[in-house]
Amino acid sequence: MIDLNRIYALEMMRKRRIAQSTGYRTEDLILHLDGIQNTRAGTHNPSATVWEDLTGNMDVTLYNATWGADHVSFTGANNSYGKGARWTFAKGTTIEIVFKMQFSILETAGVCGWAGDPATEYPFSRIYITNSGALNFRSEGSALLPHSTLLSLTSFKYASGNWNFVAINGDIESRSIEGKIGTTVMSFYVAVAGSGSIVDAPAAGANFPGNIYAVRVYDANLTAEELYAHWLIDKKRFNIPE
Repeated sequence: MIDLNRIYALEMMRKRRIAQSTGYRTEDLILHLDGIQNTRAGTHNPSATVWEDLTGNMDVTLYNATWGADHVSFTGANNSYGKGARWTFAKGTTIEIVFKMQFSILETAGVCGWAGDPATEYPFSRIYITNSGALNFRSEGSALLPHSTLLSLTSFKYASGNWNFVAINGDIESRSIEGKIGTTVMSFYVAVAGSGSIVDAPAAGANFPGNIYAVRVYDANLTAEELYAHWLIDKKRFNIPE
């Protein structure tokens, strides 16, 4: 049976191509980190200490990270992470990431996003992994968008979350929670969670060990069809196996 929704989503992606012709939606895209093209000049710099945001909004400074041909690797130690900037969201939040863990974590690892105290510090949103292998999208207050599939080590994963859906490798689960908009109290962090307090610093012991291939953030809640279309693009671009 022909899936008209997914055909439509792919067509919408085709019409929203960015200058580098990767095919992702560009409307409301406020952060785009790509491991293959890690500079806005359209090249790959294997010694870059700044991961350039293709949208030009918030470059990410890297600490103790190393580059592969299509990704950046983090050690899982407290001093290995990336730091961006705060952001003011007006309409919603969708975070998408392609990553691969290299070894297990002890407690909770922040993959990417803006952290904060769920009781007082709004807005914030982030994707993180628990030591059981559960992946979660954390939004306002205590609200979570969990995914039922546990992660396995060394396997590629595409993960996406917003206030309506969460997905891993194109498997989309629907959720319904309320999110807030406004300016984040923390900077954007990659491969670690923020401190979760008014001190804008990485949280000790919350580091992600492994490779990150791409990160995209939208000031919008993308539809399930758009998330699936992006998964197909990432799958081909980063050679994600079945």
